[in-house]
Amino acid sequence: MNPIPFGDPVPEHSPFAISVSFPKWQDNIDYEKGEPRAIQGMKSGYPRFFISKLITELSGKIRAQISKENEQIMLFPTPKASERCKAFILECISKQNSSLAPLVRVTQFTITPINNSESQLPQTIEANLMQPVTLHITVFDEPLFQYAKQYWQHTGDGITSRQAEYCLRLLRLNNSISSSNSIENPILPKFQSLNVQTSPKIDRKTPPYYKKPNQKSTLPQPHTAPITTTTKYDVVQDESDRFIEERFGRNLNSNMADLSKSILKKRISGLIKESDMMKIDRDSKVKNAFVDRKIPNLSDSDVFLTSTGMGKFGPGAHFFGLGEGSDYDELENMLSSNPDSIAALFTETPNNPLLKTPDLHRLRNLADKYGFILVVDDTIGNFVNLDTLPLADVVVSSLSKLFSGDNDILWWEDAIFLERNSRSFIERNKIINSNAELVFDILSSNKYVESVYYPKNVCADNYRKLKRNSPDSGFGGLLSVVFKSENIAKCFYDNLECSKGPSLGTNFTLASPYTILAHFHELDWAQKYGVSPYLIRISVGLENPDSLQSTFEKALQKLEDIDI
Repeated sequence: MNPIPFGDPVPEHSPFAISVSFPKWQDNIDYEKGEPRAIQGMKSGYPRFFISKLITELSGKIRAQISKENEQIMLFPTPKASERCKAFILECISKQNSSLAPLVRVTQFTITPINNSESQLPQTIEANLMQPVTLHITVFDEPLFQYAKQYWQHTGDGITSRQAEYCLRLLRLNNSISSSNSIENPILPKFQSLNVQTSPKIDRKTPPYYKKPNQKSTLPQPHTAPITTTTKYDVVQDESDRFIEERFGRNLNSNMADLSKSILKKRISGLIKESDMMKIDRDSKVKNAFVDRKIPNLSDSDVFLTSTGMGKFGPGAHFFGLGEGSDYDELENMLSSNPDSIAALFTETPNNPLLKTPDLHRLRNLADKYGFILVVDDTIGNFVNLDTLPLADVVVSSLSKLFSGDNDILWWEDAIFLERNSRSFIERNKIINSNAELVFDILSSNKYVESVYYPKNVCADNYRKLKRNSPDSGFGGLLSVVFKSENIAKCFYDNLECSKGPSLGTNFTLASPYTILAHFHELDWAQKYGVSPYLIRISVGLENPDSLQSTFEKALQKLEDIDI
């Protein structure tokens, strides 16, 4: 396959992709160093770290109308989110011991379609396009952007690229009907700006894709200047974009969002019925489309579809980075000496990137004894492979990973595509389980490989205790391989002919030099927890097994040609 160029979206050409292509080992290093060629080449990025160009364009248009010079804005879908962002910024400022009153306020911005019955609006535009949208905005002095970005990054509360695209379409449509301003904007009160010279120092290093707990956040590039609205609405282009989205979304329009969310909750809770699917798609096949949770009185109201984030909030956290052995003893000793020291314990099944599975039975006993909440993230193992709910108080899972698979889910339109994509979740999971075992076997037998981390051979007893007794269950699609030197790891990565970039749980195989991209500025810290700088994380996809085997064997064969 031809590699996706550096900085392009993964999947290629997708305006809503949630990964970005780093096809060479050096691309990851250049990005982390903030090299100009890397920063300027970024056309897409992981949504928690890269503000979509659609969102940037919309922000520029709104900023030109509501903000003053040297002000920045952050867009949110709800008023509570914008208020939380404001509170977070003020809290960060208070910790700087600044005597100045910072400029932070919230406002809203409503895009209302022009009601002009005599207009030449093409009848091909879907009725839903005419619905108004209200965005909730936090406005702040420019030096405070770093704090707003931290809130946006760690909560996932911001608007999505699909919502931004919808708003931009409305603006173009309005502009084609009338030259008058169709946007309602509240009057802005006057505030004293924060003195830029005395504002906190801004760290301009490129933001790593992952962060260790309590690490200082960094400052990304600010929003661009406003972009001029086009004077003519491109009906053909917008209709073409809409057709593609809806064609591959089984022709579901945006009015189906609430029903899609309801079906998603039933699918996740294992309570979906054929009659539910008939409401949304009469051609759908629901056989094997759910997993029986076997939890008494469980209902779809127990499922919450929401953005999550906790790293920057609350009084702090204890970090047990080894995830096995002495960490359990240390945890028990801490609880024994201070029984009320923990409100909740968060863990993964298995963890990322070393694929260690915790002893959930032991943690459950501790939670019962000391009264803390046990929260389990089953994103990597997923609920088809693992049955964690009987032992956990709360189970969380990233629905933008394998549950969706298309790597483009993050607004209510997203719910429609998420519901569509997740219909084949169980079938895809079974194929990926098998493919991942194949890749594990290929890598494990290679002389240049130091170790392979995979739930089948790492904390395997803990994993098997949670594994469902079902032909659909397996060891998941994620594994990590560590090579014996940087040169070997680099050569393998550069010659591996698959998509490369952050994220996991995609329908296609996706590789990433995890430690370089996640902990470039703290390699020694990562090494302390067993995460090698030569580690490559591989999320295995749905490719034909023969093709997959050939891809990995070719990359391994290239290692014979290098000077070790």
